[in-house]
Amino acid sequence: MKNKTFILVFSLLNILLIPFVHGQSKSYKALSNNEIVTLQQNMQQATAKLKSLQADFVQTKNSTLFAEPSIQNGKLYFHAPSDLCWQYITPNRMSIVMHNDEMVIKTVKENTINAPKGVQEMIQLICNAINGNFLAHAELFDIQYYKDKNYILYLVPKQKRLKNMYQNIVIFLGEQHYIADKVILTEQNGDETSIIFKNQKINESIPESYFSTK
Repeated sequence: MKNKTFILVFSLLNILLIPFVHGQSKSYKALSNNEIVTLQQNMQQATAKLKSLQADFVQTKNSTLFAEPSIQNGKLYFHAPSDLCWQYITPNRMSIVMHNDEMVIKTVKENTINAPKGVQEMIQLICNAINGNFLAHAELFDIQYYKDKNYILYLVPKQKRLKNMYQNIVIFLGEQHYIADKVILTEQNGDETSIIFKNQKINESIPESYFSTK
């Protein structure tokens, strides 16, 4: 069980990271400085109104170590400002829960262990992506802004730890709510993980039990 748990934890570390197609599509239009300022303002206004978020997700990882992609399905629960439950449902059940600066991993047998530091960092990054705080941390990423059908944020890590792990992170924002519809990440070894979010529910009630660390 421990081996399965840490395999799933390692998969979580790839959640936030997304590979931007190496040859950028010509349909991606770079935003002007004025457009970037407007987008940032819209994102900040939207996240200021965000009290909670629920979504289904499909996480697909393509790795040079495996012939077939690894696919996991689950649910995301977020409550402002920083409570998060990242719940894997298939093929194996496991949850990573952050509440009041405490973070644990829960297995299907209701075992609870403290989350390793690396997982804690990634969960915090997920929260920052949801609540828009990454915009206030210019020391972490260089960000390029594009527009296609959605807004596209292309993040290149600057912090040493993140830079050693990932080549880039790409976030596709829905234009209506400025919430991520898709995230793609590329690791330094070339492995790529994409996460597609569906059925987003904004500011609907979420039971407090989802964020219990007990």
